[in-house]
Amino acid sequence: DVTKTISLSGVLWHIKGTTPLSVQVTHGMPDMIESGLYGSTLYRLGAGGSTTDDLVQMLPWYARVASGVGYDVIRSGTNDVTNGAAAAATVSNMQAAVDDRLSRGRRVVIVGESARWGSAVGTALTAPRFTALQAINAGYKAIAAANVGRVEYVDTFLSTYDPAYTDGRPASGMLADTVHDSYQSAVRIGSAVLCALWRLGLTNANQMAFGDPDVIW
Repeated sequence: DVTKTISLSGVLWHIKGTTPLSVQVTHGMPDMIESGLYGSTLYRLGAGGSTTDDLVQMLPWYARVASGVGYDVIRSGTNDVTNGAAAAATVSNMQAAVDDRLSRGRRVVIVGESARWGSAVGTALTAPRFTALQAINAGYKAIAAANVGRVEYVDTFLSTYDPAYTDGRPASGMLADTVHDSYQSAVRIGSAVLCALWRLGLTNANQMAFGDPDVIW
């Protein structure tokens, strides 16, 4: 009975029902979106650690579980940066995923790459990794710009970086470890995603599915 879906790469959350749910600290971003839509139950399928290569490989599964009119939120690329993947390949994978989902009647929110640490908390990304992160975000933004009204881009870097530095490090309190959202940033990003969904036409009455391979809530 899931009639609307939100899918993020390798993990899928189903949200269905009409019981109001308040934001809970342990779930961060999904709770933020869920509470804004008066949703209720989340079911998680999949596992963390996915890359955009996995995102593309999972497209046939998405087609089976979530096709037709609906909404997708795609957040993928963090592990690409961690693994040193070429930014052009990451953007190409996202383009392929968005094109496929649009062809199936979806509307898509792309969540950009947030500010982050490198190999350890307090250690900045290497210059090549930070350059890749910036290129990925620029590529994701361009995909949205080419699909106005069908794709929205959420700039998470702008809301999570420390402006006192130029190496992509996060502002205080934005991360729980080297890459994963703190509750504070999850709520901040969740709010932006919710606004993007509203701009694409999603109303509080919609039922959805939601997920993310890169963040464990």
